[in-house]
Amino acid sequence: MLRKRLFALLVSATLIVAAFAAPARTANAQQPSAPDKVILDTDIGDDVDDAFALALLLASPRVELLGVTTAWGDTDLRARLVARFLADSGHSDIPVAAGPAPPTTSGDVTKDQCVDANTKAQSLRRSRKLVAARAQLAICADPRCPAMVRDDCTQRVDELEKVQPTIVFDAKDGAGNDLSDVRVSMDGKPFVGKLDGTALAVDPGPHAFTFEVTGQPIVTRGFVLKEGEKLRRERIVIGPHS
Repeated sequence: MLRKRLFALLVSATLIVAAFAAPARTANAQQPSAPDKVILDTDIGDDVDDAFALALLLASPRVELLGVTTAWGDTDLRARLVARFLADSGHSDIPVAAGPAPPTTSGDVTKDQCVDANTKAQSLRRSRKLVAARAQLAICADPRCPAMVRDDCTQRVDELEKVQPTIVFDAKDGAGNDLSDVRVSMDGKPFVGKLDGTALAVDPGPHAFTFEVTGQPIVTRGFVLKEGEKLRRERIVIGPHS
């Protein structure tokens, strides 16, 4: 199915190149300035927009396409599509490079990885690093893990869910209006790039939060989160009172 979609996109985009080729040559004669050099990184094949973009780049007299790289999913298949597109439109001299293979999925988890993740999760739990512990438990709770390990990890996930604190930040400007475009850091590290009312899971203990809004002074607040504390709400005012 994917290959059929890719072929349809290839045909459509090739027609675009042909349609724009003559006007492009005329425009090129009228504009002697050097074209911009471009490398296109694309996930061509999922939607028609990338195929159109490639076609327009090839047809434009203002652009010199130096190469094409592919990203996301089956990058080799996408690279073959681009190479065929370039060859059929008379641009086989433009190099094409496939991006890295997609990361290993949870379906590829091994028995040793399951056991190791369970061990790490227990150690992290004792250190009160609950966020990191949950990430490890997500690995060993995978259906491909041995049943004994998987059941143990699933039970630990339920236990962590009960004790992990969550906090909701209610950000306002000086006039009392809601703010969502707020960058939040926790203990000196980026935490979230936007506030949308979602409860945020954190480790128990003291934390220093900083809140940044473009054009306003940075606000810093400290909170001590307790195990089992859920949906704690904190109002954060950013900017001068009006």
